[in-house]
Amino acid sequence: MDARRQQRILITADTVGGVWTYAVELATALQRRGLSVALATMGAALTAAQRAQLEPFPSIELYQSTYKLEWMQDAWDEVDEAGAWLLRIEREFEPDVVHLNQFAFGALPFSAPTLLVAHSCVLSWWQAVHHEEAPSNWDEYRRRVGRGLEAASVVAAPSRAMLQTLVRNYGYRHAALALPNGRNPALFRPGAKQACIFAAGRLWDAGKNLAALQSVAPQLPWPVHLAGSAAHPDG
Repeated sequence: MDARRQQRILITADTVGGVWTYAVELATALQRRGLSVALATMGAALTAAQRAQLEPFPSIELYQSTYKLEWMQDAWDEVDEAGAWLLRIEREFEPDVVHLNQFAFGALPFSAPTLLVAHSCVLSWWQAVHHEEAPSNWDEYRRRVGRGLEAASVVAAPSRAMLQTLVRNYGYRHAALALPNGRNPALFRPGAKQACIFAAGRLWDAGKNLAALQSVAPQLPWPVHLAGSAAHPDG
């Protein structure tokens, strides 16, 4: 990296899951530390609430798209278009590092070194939820993820357990980093409690297992409140 100029990082994010929270908090923290940050979003248009999160940080360069994510149905044409779009952003922004939060983009011919963070994957999700291997219609996903992992400069995941799933499902056997997720504690100041049970997560995602909470809710002494999207991105 050229020490004479402000260091630059390009971060990819999707707007329909927890990666959004991760990417925004990382981008804003890096910006506070003096780095120049570009955030490239995909999956769906930003909501008003998501835009509000970035308003205090106008120096973060925001590149927006609605390209489908690699785990969505019939996504690969749009994933390829998104890859070409990211390469154009790299040429324009000239980052020192590209931080990828999706798998397939690890195989792109970026000029800068890439850090690919494996937050979750369909194959490990399928095994956890359905207790069996993902069916053959996920073979292209398996191939694309494997290519992205092999080509990335560095691979990381929030836990060693997630790293182990990369070995089991994609045969990834190179060195990788466990980088636990973190949050800014100032965002979570304690307050007065109420007599209720609160859960948050995508209501349509069987991996969140909110159905288990729903099944026992009538027998609990406290009311149960759930918050999350009920609309699957694929409709």
